[in-house]
Amino acid sequence: MAESSLGDFSYTAGFNSIIYSQIGKFTNIASMVRINPGNHPMEKVCQHHMMYRRHQYDFGPEDDAGFFEWRRSHPCHIGHDVWIGHGASIMPGVTIGHGAIVGTGSVVTHDVPDYMIVVGVPARPLRPRFPAHIAQALLRIQWWDWDESLLRERFRPPSRPQSLHPHL
Repeated sequence: MAESSLGDFSYTAGFNSIIYSQIGKFTNIASMVRINPGNHPMEKVCQHHMMYRRHQYDFGPEDDAGFFEWRRSHPCHIGHDVWIGHGASIMPGVTIGHGAIVGTGSVVTHDVPDYMIVVGVPARPLRPRFPAHIAQALLRIQWWDWDESLLRERFRPPSRPQSLHPHL
């Protein structure tokens, strides 16, 4: 992760590339996900790294600061309670809303609304995760901002019912 933040209880499953991004709480990021991947400069005569990583290739004393500043000025914003599936790519400047799901292998080029499931290349809405009234209620209560004791109290699984068979 470069110049990015990861909210409480969020995780990445490994082999991810995350640059210039703010990621909310309780977000689940599968393996091989790229968030704000670099683009090569198509407008230049050559697309090779030497065009913007000049120092590394001994093509000049400094890298192309403008190229990197463009990337910094197009951060990705990932909401709370988001699930990003294996191998997905979230392109520069995209916002993924709270509670959204990005399907495996999807390439997200546009903002994703709260609680929307998107899939495909390019990613398109599949369906809402919940009916609108439930999504609005979840946005109102903002459970991801509750303190840990309230989370534990509210998300505790129900007690196991007593078995009719004492030996089970």
